[in-house]
Amino acid sequence: MNFNCEICQIGFSTKFSLNRHQKSLKCQSGEIKLKLSQCKCEVTFYKEHYGHKEIELQHVKIPDIKKHEIAAKLSQSVTFKRVLDDVRENIGNSLKREDLITLSDLHNIKQKYNLNLKDGQFHKSDATSVDMWVEQMKKEKENNCVIYYKRQGEVDDKGMLDLKDVCIILMDPGQKYMLHTFGQQKIVCIDGTHGLNGYDFELVTLMVVDDFGSGFLCCFTFTNLKDTNIYTIMFSAIKDVIGIIQPQTFMSDIVETFYFAWENIMGPVPHRILCSWHVDKAWRQNLTKIIGSQSKEKQSTVYKSLKVLQTMTSETELNQSLKEFSNVMKNDPDTKEFGLYFDRTYGNRTTLWAYCYRKGLGINCNMHLESMHKSIKYHYLNGCKVGRLDKSILIIRRYTRDKKVERMVKLTKGKSTTRIQEIKKRHIKSITMNLKINFDNNNTWNVESENVPNQLYIVKQVNNEICCAMVCSACKICIHTFEYSCLDYSIKSIICKHIHFIALNIIESENKLLEDLTTHPTQETDADVTVTSTKTNKQSETEELEVHMKTLGNPKKDENIYAKFKEKATSMINKITSIQNPDHLKVAMQKLEALDAFIDVTSKETATGTEFIKTNSDPSNKKIITQTNFYSTKNKRRKIENDLTKPSRLETRDLSDLFLNKKLNVLKEQDIEHSYFKEH
Repeated sequence: MNFNCEICQIGFSTKFSLNRHQKSLKCQSGEIKLKLSQCKCEVTFYKEHYGHKEIELQHVKIPDIKKHEIAAKLSQSVTFKRVLDDVRENIGNSLKREDLITLSDLHNIKQKYNLNLKDGQFHKSDATSVDMWVEQMKKEKENNCVIYYKRQGEVDDKGMLDLKDVCIILMDPGQKYMLHTFGQQKIVCIDGTHGLNGYDFELVTLMVVDDFGSGFLCCFTFTNLKDTNIYTIMFSAIKDVIGIIQPQTFMSDIVETFYFAWENIMGPVPHRILCSWHVDKAWRQNLTKIIGSQSKEKQSTVYKSLKVLQTMTSETELNQSLKEFSNVMKNDPDTKEFGLYFDRTYGNRTTLWAYCYRKGLGINCNMHLESMHKSIKYHYLNGCKVGRLDKSILIIRRYTRDKKVERMVKLTKGKSTTRIQEIKKRHIKSITMNLKINFDNNNTWNVESENVPNQLYIVKQVNNEICCAMVCSACKICIHTFEYSCLDYSIKSIICKHIHFIALNIIESENKLLEDLTTHPTQETDADVTVTSTKTNKQSETEELEVHMKTLGNPKKDENIYAKFKEKATSMINKITSIQNPDHLKVAMQKLEALDAFIDVTSKETATGTEFIKTNSDPSNKKIITQTNFYSTKNKRRKIENDLTKPSRLETRDLSDLFLNKKLNVLKEQDIEHSYFKEH
């Protein structure tokens, strides 16, 4: 037989037999006497508590009014820490139960009022929660972002996935518009990442580069697989909703599965390239194949040689240098294994990783995707791991929403992007230059080198109008106005300082504005700081804004939300009779009770909500003062490590001369002019 004290919640049990005539049970909160006889059972309960009183704080519940107030704040996405700070900053002279609120109390309140829905959690079971969210998205009709969903444990209709496999592909109308607009005949990038759920499901992201040079994420896929089949399903789902996408450039990491699946569904791509960051990472990892007593020094030399080969801008020079590099690697026993690896993996695939084959493509590495992964993990998740898939989906959708708003800001107000800032830096540098230029008949200029006498660079004008948003407002040119073979322009897609210098001279010859620019080299105008979209077809801008607003907008103001809510409630009443399982009915009842409590909170939100009290005036980014502690006064010997670094300018020259057995003036002077590598 079990007994429980209602106030202190102490439980205890006892076993008895009928041959015992009396048993007395005691707890610190009261006394229960039980008398047993052959025919009857008599129980005497003494309500008076021994050892404590009902008014003691440890036995008092949090007042309902305080619960409503806290629930109202939590429903407004106020953090637990901020709620606790506000409670503890308002402790008075007399201690009350609400002054002793802890983190566990907040979790209980959040669960009681069913506020987990704001975190994307529809059910305690993660799989059930995702199922419920998918069913809810189906009711959004044209705004439904789920274009493919295969449950774990469900039979795949196409027979491509096993029972244990799971796949969910997300793509809303705004993302479809961006992929169709900036994917056709332009750039498409794809990459995967882990760490956004506790099941080792990979997040695969498809991205395009917009007219501002910024990345925009067009499709997300959560799956437990990493093979060609799953990516084929992903691209097939995309093809079904927007048709075939035919980009000019396809960038991925060093694995082949992404491109094989894309080629199978969408067709071949003229320019397929590998992300330079992933290539560099693979080289660093495999440099351990170099052995011997001088392995560290040789690893450093080989790595610098690889970077020189990667950044060569001439195909002829690259092919000649590769032969020399391969011979050197194979003739040295310490580097032979790495040489065989390089020839097998990269020697016959130079078009995928060498800079000379990606000139003018407008992209070099998928740092847009890497930036997205970092932003989600450290800004949206505050550097914390997330175990639930439903919460990861919610975070991804919030990130997509914010990127849409940023895009809308660029289209309407204008925004200074990273590339625009880099273009402006080179413009300011060109103002202080004093070089000789010669004009040819075919819209071509010869510009002398700033560092080497008698060295000329050729810049050609190919367009007279601004056709994109990558512009220099002072020079009145965009990235497509001139052509130049330097790494700044051809690889980074940034207007070089020599192009700025020529553009300023053209302006001087036309309207004599160069004098004002040289007098105030650092003066900035509004046009310098922000650049708005330069699309000639303003109708396309309006169309894009309308697409984004449909996915971001709330119900219309004139919509009778009360009538819609009443209709929904009536529909739910009619569905109750279809629930046959009593356990399911209990779960539904819990949801209704939580909804009832939530309505109570929102109805009393105005009356109970209070403003937070600011306790200090320190800036939010003020650093914490370091606490004084002991420190060592011994001069310790520093361990010298042979870290892998990129080659300096002089090292680039020497390695180039070694590979080609001659002086490469063009290559050397371009490195000096544009400072592509940092000095070490």
